Amino acid sequence: MPPSRPIISTAEKLFRGTLAVATERGPRGVTYRNVAGKAGTSVGTIKYHFADLEELLFKSFEYYVDSVAQRYVDDLRDARSLSELLDVLVGITGQRMLSDPNDATLMYTLYAHAARNDRYRALVRRWMARTRGALGAHMPTGLTIEIEAIVEGAILQKAIGEDGPSDAQLRRLLTTVLRAGGVTA
Repeated sequence: MPPSRPIISTAEKLFRGTLAVATERGPRGVTYRNVAGKAGTSVGTIKYHFADLEELLFKSFEYYVDSVAQRYVDDLRDARSLSELLDVLVGITGQRMLSDPNDATLMYTLYAHAARNDRYRALVRRWMARTRGALGAHMPTGLTIEIEAIVEGAILQKAIGEDGPSDAQLRRLLTTVLRAGGVTA
């Protein structure tokens, strides 16, 4: 018997389809037809589940934020030493976050949309509060902002070109900042 595939709900198919369209065309490119094509469903299904495209787009980004934040929180929860913490932080900037080239594009699409829209800005702030809370289990609160800035900057540099910091450079920088902030174990 072949292995069973996880069942994906209609809403999740629509979220994934919406995020794929937003990645390729930006939020303004999200149309009923584009999403239906990506999700393998009908326009009527979208209209049945969501009041309008704005609700679908927001709920899709909310789905994205919740899944990425949970992955981040889970990874940080398992770090028991400075070395493991560094492994997680460096991993977040590389394969963990950028396993799909669209991950970074989608993240920065959300950030750009949030810069223009208060509702999305609140969503990004909620995301940041969650990740900083997870970081806060390992370091003083003020240091979480610095570490987050380093990680976000490294993700951007790696996503845009080949001149981002190597894992070794990033690990050295994070070690220096963490130790300066009082994190030793």
